[in-house]
Amino acid sequence: FNPDGTRMAIVHDAGSCIAVLNTSDWSAVAPGSVTLSFVGNDVAVSPDGTKMAVAGTSPPYIAVFNTDDWSKVTAGSLSLPGDARSVAFSPDGTRMAVCHENAPYITVFNTVDWSKVSAAGLVMDRSGNGVAFSPDGTKLVGCFHGAPNFNVFNTGDWSKMATPSLGLEDSYA
Repeated sequence: FNPDGTRMAIVHDAGSCIAVLNTSDWSAVAPGSVTLSFVGNDVAVSPDGTKMAVAGTSPPYIAVFNTDDWSKVTAGSLSLPGDARSVAFSPDGTRMAVCHENAPYITVFNTVDWSKVSAAGLVMDRSGNGVAFSPDGTKLVGCFHGAPNFNVFNTGDWSKMATPSLGLEDSYA
């Protein structure tokens, strides 16, 4: 959903499509150039509603669109090392995190210039399934198959925080 709840975006695997709907009558918004070169796995809208990010199954594995005209954000660093499974914006909109299948299994972008956050500790234990920021933006969780099922990062210095093992087969943020 966008911040005011007037639109909803859904990705699906039928023809690498994305649907953007008006929630008042469920009519389709004509998103113009919103086309994906991959099957979408997840979609997120920035807190201010100006950007929509889609995580997907083929290179470059992530696409970001400006919601005012549906143009694609083009930045050289907007690429990932593997299948993107989940995407989330930080509460203040300054960062976008993506979980993916190849090491480091999580990538964080600065949304001002779309540069990648570089931090030695920002590596998940396994291939990511889900990602989410805490409501205050001080923590980032990445979830994956197998124990301990998730890693939590302090967004101040990107250090990995101690977390208990849940003993579950899979986990999703």
